[in-house]
Amino acid sequence: MSLSNSTGRWVERKAGAGGGDADKQPYEELTSYIPLEAVTIFLALVSLINGLEELGRTISLPLVGVVGEFDAYVLCGIVVVPLVVFLVKLAKEKKDGVKTGFPTWPIAAGLLAYAVWGLTVPGVFEDPVLHVVAAPAAIIVSKILSLVEGVIG
Repeated sequence: MSLSNSTGRWVERKAGAGGGDADKQPYEELTSYIPLEAVTIFLALVSLINGLEELGRTISLPLVGVVGEFDAYVLCGIVVVPLVVFLVKLAKEKKDGVKTGFPTWPIAAGLLAYAVWGLTVPGVFEDPVLHVVAAPAAIIVSKILSLVEGVIG
């Protein structure tokens, strides 16, 4: 998805009753806080890592060593989510001609939503405890984010 398309989806998110969309399920509501580019890059990296492992190859980086699914998860969470949110904000400011300040709330909400969402992706983390914890955490975090967004607008 292009930056201009995600600008409309991310920055101009419509809030319904209680801060979230009334028609959305909790998981949909949770993913609406995550830039689609971060999800796409994460899933592409996981696919690449798994494909290389099937061929008996790995990706190695200095200071990191062999790159695995967890590394892709952390990279996308720490780098891609904030970067995309910030770039979307800059694109919106340029389009509208209005400076809006640093996007603290969208970055914080995106990071928290991504952290929980990433744990629920099947096949990435093998520990069954993570899946047991991640499913209810996704619902709880989704509701908390929508309530907080309703309060701070």
